[in-house]
Amino acid sequence: MNAVNGTWSKRCDKKLFVYSSAIESPLSPYTIHLPVPESYEHLTGKVRKTLEFVYQQCNDSFDWILKCDDDTFIVMDNLRHMLAGLDPQKPAYLGFRLNPAFGKYDEYVPRGYMSGGAGYVINSRALHDVVNTGFKRGACREDGGDEDVEMGKCLDAAGVPMHSTLDSEGKETFHLQSLHYHLTLKNETVLQQPPKDALNSGPWGEKCCSNYPVSFHYVKPVEMYMFEYLLYNASVHMSDNRDSGHL
Repeated sequence: MNAVNGTWSKRCDKKLFVYSSAIESPLSPYTIHLPVPESYEHLTGKVRKTLEFVYQQCNDSFDWILKCDDDTFIVMDNLRHMLAGLDPQKPAYLGFRLNPAFGKYDEYVPRGYMSGGAGYVINSRALHDVVNTGFKRGACREDGGDEDVEMGKCLDAAGVPMHSTLDSEGKETFHLQSLHYHLTLKNETVLQQPPKDALNSGPWGEKCCSNYPVSFHYVKPVEMYMFEYLLYNASVHMSDNRDSGHL
């Protein structure tokens, strides 16, 4: 929480860190407690209750809501730019789109769903629709299963359209893995093909990522501070090589 709080989330208009009421959470005006056990197996229940809480308590105070993990780094400036041209009153669902045709969920989410680890974004109208239609119809589990798949089911049942987050060159802006993974395989060889569950067939490996990335997953706390420095503090002197002398 400290790394997220001290880096990218400073640029959010409002942020919430969600904890189970069964454990002690850090003292912070940004934390809320929900009656869901604190474990990965109950992430669906936690996210559902969070969305219901936001809908009931703050639905009139925001246009967009981002859900992401505590090891996701978000470049808020790029996300704001992406969302600037969209109408928050027309339902929308954005993120790294996964193709369920390669998994066991294709009969439930025929359009695919957005990766939870990469983070996904819905607007106020989509939140209204998923709470009042998807959840009430029982289109997804109240708890259990894979959270991003279950939310995909309910958003699909509510008729919330997906929007592409590829840039003008067809490159990804949301990333479901770490930057290192997207650039190379674990054995350091260049990744030639996208993962089989990625819906898009854009470039991977050395040319994997947009010049205007929105998110990376599996980012360690120390790496968040590195991202923060490189993105918002470091600069590069651009000079004409003819005037730089011999190096």
